[in-house]
Amino acid sequence: MLNTSAKISLPIFTLCLALAVLPVAADCPSAQAAEVGVQGRWMYTIEGDSATEAVQAMATTAAMEDDNVWLLLTCSPDRQTTVSIMHVEAFSYPLQSRVNLSVGIDTHPMLTMLALRVNEKQLSLDSGSSYALLPLLLGGNQSFASIPDSRGQSHHYSFVLKPNDVALSDIRAQCLEH
Repeated sequence: MLNTSAKISLPIFTLCLALAVLPVAADCPSAQAAEVGVQGRWMYTIEGDSATEAVQAMATTAAMEDDNVWLLLTCSPDRQTTVSIMHVEAFSYPLQSRVNLSVGIDTHPMLTMLALRVNEKQLSLDSGSSYALLPLLLGGNQSFASIPDSRGQSHHYSFVLKPNDVALSDIRAQCLEH
């Protein structure tokens, strides 16, 4: 069930649908269908595994410059955190398998972190870097990301992080408040 009164564009609807059917797409028979909520520019859900009763929290927000580019935060039951930048279809520029992703949050200095190209649609930070970045993302108002392509050109995206008290509450509780 989608909780929103705002008109939803096709890329947003597509990502929302993807969040809702992730358990089925992952061929996880014990996963329960997810409900997707909306707060500000954030969409969020939890995915439960009825066999283990484990819950994974996920939240995503679209880039201001391109509704097809998303910042995705996930937190698994064992506190494994992943920060990813995703494109709904595929990034329109070539990416190397390892990318020096520059991330800024509000007035904090830019951080350069190694991201791995998962596929043509997703760049992800490793769990340790993601976990270190998470408190800044949760507390920030706006984030900026710069992705260098394999030709040396940079592609810049900005993400509105607030409001997020509801959208990121499961991630906050599961990954940071233990």
